[in-house]
Amino acid sequence: SSPKALAEVEIPSEPWLHMLGRISDGELRALYENAAAFVFPSVYEGFGVPPLEAMTLGCPVVSSDSSAMPEILGDAALFFKRSDERDCAARIEEALNLSRNHACELRDKGLSRAARYSWSKSAERLARLLDLQGSAR
Repeated sequence: SSPKALAEVEIPSEPWLHMLGRISDGELRALYENAAAFVFPSVYEGFGVPPLEAMTLGCPVVSSDSSAMPEILGDAALFFKRSDERDCAARIEEALNLSRNHACELRDKGLSRAARYSWSKSAERLARLLDLQGSAR
């Protein structure tokens, strides 16, 4: 049997809720670029690629404060207390009502934060670590 945290949940049918299923990279990009905010309510997260993808495309991020999210996203996201639905709703409302200046500031911080991470930078770091390990032998 699977853990409850990973079990399927029944999602209510709401006129404003659209389950997209699988979408293309182009569709995902368009969603990020046109969204008022990307909400990431993850409870268990190792790194957090989706919010960084959103930031890379200028989308403001609202994230839970769980696991690595505060370290990865820094001051470039609005955080809510993990598993606190009211706090999450308040941060979403805050994101939707940002002043033009604050929205631009958050977007710029997100772009800057996301620029710190890339596959090539990760590969370079890993190569350096492997070099250090090899030379230590």
